Amino acid sequence: TITFEGNSFLPDGTLAGFIQSRESPSGLSQFMHGTFWGAFGSPAEIFDPLTLERDVDVLSDLYKTRGFYNATIGAGYSADTAQRTVSIRFDIIEGPRSFIDTLIYGGIDSLSGELKSRIFGGALFKQGDPYEADVVSREIVRVSNLLQNSGYPSSRFDYEAGGAFRYTSTNNFEIRLVFETGRLYRFGEITVKVEPPRDDITDDLTLRHLDFKPGDLYSRDLRVTSERNLNRLDLFEAARVDQEAAPESLAGQVIPMRVLVKPQPRNELSPELIASDENGALNLGLGVAY
Repeated sequence: TITFEGNSFLPDGTLAGFIQSRESPSGLSQFMHGTFWGAFGSPAEIFDPLTLERDVDVLSDLYKTRGFYNATIGAGYSADTAQRTVSIRFDIIEGPRSFIDTLIYGGIDSLSGELKSRIFGGALFKQGDPYEADVVSREIVRVSNLLQNSGYPSSRFDYEAGGAFRYTSTNNFEIRLVFETGRLYRFGEITVKVEPPRDDITDDLTLRHLDFKPGDLYSRDLRVTSERNLNRLDLFEAARVDQEAAPESLAGQVIPMRVLVKPQPRNELSPELIASDENGALNLGLGVAY
């Protein structure tokens, strides 16, 4: 058996999902596994003291990511030689939790009021909330995606200036979310290339399925959804929507776009196998579909 003592913030099931030590399955499951050469059931789990040591480190790191920097994890085991089993016990002292003492968003002063409202309005945490490392990471991803879909394809998180900084005196955190936005860009002229060329595949046919037009703010998501729209038409073997050049290499703030499409064959013959039970007999035949 594996038991956890002293934990209140993280339930047993969550802790068990992170460790490598496992309880053995039922005797029936082990019997089925041995009888049917592993096709059914599961084998017994083998106890490994080194794995138990690693589990202690894993749980310690897990608590730190949830803001419990003073948590202490201990583990022990007892063996039943007669039953050839081992019982494992984890003893946990969670200690006080860290909170977000200070929250700073940097590098966004030049953004429009509407975009800043979306950044602050959708924030995943606020000053005074408990610190959780994965929530901070998700907030960085959220803001980065928002910038790249609002005309800033060169934006990135500044890992040198930003991050999570813990005060040893209070055990709380200062969170600095600093971004380098780069220049504001818009979609430029769109060039369509059909390979091989087809008279019936016109530029207008392709362009009307794009989710953007020249002059719109650049958006990575709109470029991706436009490419998906073209590939769903069943007219093309492949379709790709891409930039003519990287934004950093452009003198202006307009990004020319290109659409590359490879049409499906206009006429296609495919063989088919025909089967029926007409007149109570099995009938087989070959056919050609156009």
